[in-house]
Amino acid sequence: MYNDAGENKAECDHCHDNPNRLCKHCSCSVCGDKREPDKQLMCDECDAAYHIYCLQPPLSEIPDVDEWLVTVTQVISV
Repeated sequence: MYNDAGENKAECDHCHDNPNRLCKHCSCSVCGDKREPDKQLMCDECDAAYHIYCLQPPLSEIPDVDEWLVTVTQVISV
């Protein structure tokens, strides 16, 4: 992404793409961790990301489906 001056602009306005900062806006919506993006699902309705192990109950693998929608009960934190 570039700003009006043609300079690189961070994609995330919250963490400014800092890989060491937790951010629930551009990574897992439960834990905010950016590690293991290959174990994250994107909700096809809200576009939020979730680690499969952060869901309740946790999933053991990425489901083989064309569309995935998160449910409220899957993201309730204890």
